[in-house]
Amino acid sequence: MSDVMIGLGDYRFSIETAAYQSLTRTTRYRWQKQERVNRAPAHQFVGPGDNEIELKGTIHPHYKGGLGQLQAMRNEAGKGVALDMFDSMGHIHDLWCITEIEEQQTVFDRGGVPLKQEFRLRITFYGEDS
Repeated sequence: MSDVMIGLGDYRFSIETAAYQSLTRTTRYRWQKQERVNRAPAHQFVGPGDNEIELKGTIHPHYKGGLGQLQAMRNEAGKGVALDMFDSMGHIHDLWCITEIEEQQTVFDRGGVPLKQEFRLRITFYGEDS
């Protein structure tokens, strides 16, 4: 498992497939504005908000992984279910949803076959079911 950076559902981010070069995590917190007469509004903490991760990476399909890597990511997203996420140490990080996949192709071979694919994948924490 040491070559896996992150597993998301059945997809594995690794040097052999799609390696990401950056991981950005955004955690939001919800504060509700309370209007008050003749005073500035007050804010009340109402709980945690969304937890999102954005992965950015580059795929060189003729070097490692082949041309199907982005389609494999899309296949996971298209399942329409929350996916288990785990890290290289085997720790499970609960369920996450793929909310967005962006692809950019920049270097091409004959026939328009991409030699370089850059991607941005966004996932959001599914939440608790209790």
